[in-house]
Amino acid sequence: MSQTALDLNFDGFGEARPVILDRSVIGTSVDDPDKSTQQLPLSAFRQTTIFDTVDMIVGRNTFFGDGLFNVDFGLYKNFRIGGTRNLSLRLQVFNLLNGVQYGFPTTDITNVNFGRITSLHSTYNPRTAQINVRFHY
Repeated sequence: MSQTALDLNFDGFGEARPVILDRSVIGTSVDDPDKSTQQLPLSAFRQTTIFDTVDMIVGRNTFFGDGLFNVDFGLYKNFRIGGTRNLSLRLQVFNLLNGVQYGFPTTDITNVNFGRITSLHSTYNPRTAQINVRFHY
């Protein structure tokens, strides 16, 4: 969660994560763009100050998304046409169930979109299908 980084424990590492005020949101799965601002309300956080301790800020991996789930499917059939000739048909469908995978919410507490999911996951691919026909002679 981005903001101006502060070195809270003087170890040379600037901490940019906000302070968590409402601990009931810890462990929340943030995976729905329609509910993400309710799951991560701005009122549950505040900017870090030099007077905060490391145990007051949001920990790493405190929140999680829905993960990635894809089902790929393929059908193959070979037909003997005679002698050494064959006809191969292949149907392949990638992301068969077309499950949408959303990106992470905006984590910069100073941004007006804080807590809002504004993009798809970088590895999301919509359903695609391909048919191949191959004649072997």
